[in-house]
Amino acid sequence: MISGRFAISNGPTYEYASDGQKVMVSAYSGKTLLGNAILDKNNKSAQIYMGNGPGEYSVSTNLNTESKTNTLDYTVVYFGQSGTTQIDGVLASWGLDD
Repeated sequence: MISGRFAISNGPTYEYASDGQKVMVSAYSGKTLLGNAILDKNNKSAQIYMGNGPGEYSVSTNLNTESKTNTLDYTVVYFGQSGTTQIDGVLASWGLDD
C-alpha cells in the first residue's frame, strides 16, 4: 500500500492511497471530506467537486526502459478564487496496468 497527502495553496488537501492496481483520491477542507474518487486502469482521471470549484486529478504511468519499473505521475489542477494551480510529480513506483 502506498499512501500520502499533498496540499494546494488556496485549495484542498488531497490524500491518495494505492493498492497497486488503483488509486483512491480524497479531497479534504480541514477535516471535512469534500469528495473522493477511485482511479484504475480504465479511469485515469476524475473531478472532485467542492463548494468553490472542482479539483481535477489525473494519473499516468511511465515505463523506465532501464529499470523496467513504472512510475505513476500525477497532475492536480484546482480551480479556485485565485486562479489555477497545477502540481506535477511522481507518487511512487507501482504498476497501474495500461
